[in-house]
Amino acid sequence: MVAVYAGHRLISTGCIADSFDSRIGLIPELLDNRPVMPQILVEHDPSPMKLEVLDVEEWPTVVEPVGSSEHDYRQTETSYIVEGEGAIKAVGEEAVLIGTGDLVTILPDTICTWTITKEIERHYSKG
Repeated sequence: MVAVYAGHRLISTGCIADSFDSRIGLIPELLDNRPVMPQILVEHDPSPMKLEVLDVEEWPTVVEPVGSSEHDYRQTETSYIVEGEGAIKAVGEEAVLIGTGDLVTILPDTICTWTITKEIERHYSKG
């Protein structure tokens, strides 16, 4: 079944007849309970093989000083935290803790605040 509501195309594999209004599509309350994809993904201690395949050692390096700063990501950015600690909070989401050995991916169109508690050295890749 395919249903349209407010310009969004939704595909369902189950019967949603009780939640369907033929004039407007799915009932809005049903849409409010959809899972939301986080904008910041953190992988703690990725395998050495994964880091090698990503060629992390060849990515540029940046040092983030202690403090807070806001960033606006137009494209995906992935960082490998060589050393340091902090948190990243995207607008509308809970803060995620990051630290030494973490692989952090920030999805495009994300505005977030980095709060660095221990100076961070990181490799990064855009796109």
